[in-house]
Amino acid sequence: MTLEEQTTPHLNVGRCLIIPDIHQDIPWLQKIIQQAGDWDHCIFLGDYFDTRERPEDVASVEETAQFIRDFASTQTGKVTFLWGNHDIPYLEAHRNWNGNERKALPRTNAGVPVSGIAVNKIFEILPPELVRTFRLFHVINGYLLSHAGVAERFWPQSNQTSDSLSILEKECESVLRQFHKQYSPLLAPGIARGGEEPVGGLTWQCWTEFADSLPLPQIVGHTRSQRGARQNGRSWCLDGGQTCYGILEGQDLKIQQAV
Repeated sequence: MTLEEQTTPHLNVGRCLIIPDIHQDIPWLQKIIQQAGDWDHCIFLGDYFDTRERPEDVASVEETAQFIRDFASTQTGKVTFLWGNHDIPYLEAHRNWNGNERKALPRTNAGVPVSGIAVNKIFEILPPELVRTFRLFHVINGYLLSHAGVAERFWPQSNQTSDSLSILEKECESVLRQFHKQYSPLLAPGIARGGEEPVGGLTWQCWTEFADSLPLPQIVGHTRSQRGARQNGRSWCLDGGQTCYGILEGQDLKIQQAV
């Protein structure tokens, strides 16, 4: 299987490693990959860049991109990467800016312009065929996984869950092709995060906005808390600020502490 053949949003595996927001903390990531042991599939919930820590405590943008590239190449067909709200501005800059100094760079989610140097480094290192496999959501063992969650307003109404997922997949593919040219609520923040939408999109929904109201339970990251993983009905938020990660065995989600 090649990278570009990984197009299905449905997957059933024995043991899935779920890695929430890493924000360039590659030492933490390496630790939990070693701690997790054997797995059949690994999924990253997004937010690879824009660290909150001191530079000396985490990897650089370049080192983070190199890790993603190398990990994907050694685990072909066994890894899924999701887009996070901290990653999308870099992709937008890569598509729109392209070294044109007279064109304004998009802003990061910290409110500062994206670094043109960082953009160049990221997309010089990450192969285009790998970037094209990054997704907005994935379904694994009956769970819907995304960076921030799918709100009910974005769930396509259909008699069959599989039909709703197929429609959502097409909508997400279209948005990823056009978002740098055309605004989409699917990638926009809600009021809870300072946006104008009633609720955030797949990369922006705040856990305080989240409702466990879809036919499928969800697993998300995005809303950081030192309290660790949090549950809402059948669904979970795993962004514990580098304190935890998830192991999904069948439909049994186990929260693991990063030690």
